[in-house]
Amino acid sequence: MKNKSERLLAVRRLIKTRKIRSQEMLLEQLQKKGVTCTQATLSRDLKFLGVARMTDPQGGYFYSIPSNKARISPDTNVGKLALNGLVNLTF
Repeated sequence: MKNKSERLLAVRRLIKTRKIRSQEMLLEQLQKKGVTCTQATLSRDLKFLGVARMTDPQGGYFYSIPSNKARISPDTNVGKLALNGLVNLTF
């Protein structure tokens, strides 16, 4: 994988198309796609994408990307999002 944006898109696709139950499983799936990264990097990517662990009715958990987070591009500057969304700050 050449850059962070491509890696984030691969993570997003995998989570949307498969029932990923752990970071280990996600790392294995990424490696099959030719994406190499560390568990620490993957953990940061999951946080950036807003990935949540959802309860599986059949037992256990799986990763999910909330629909409002799925629209954020991997290249989006999170700091700018916060500033653009800020309407009022009162002390």
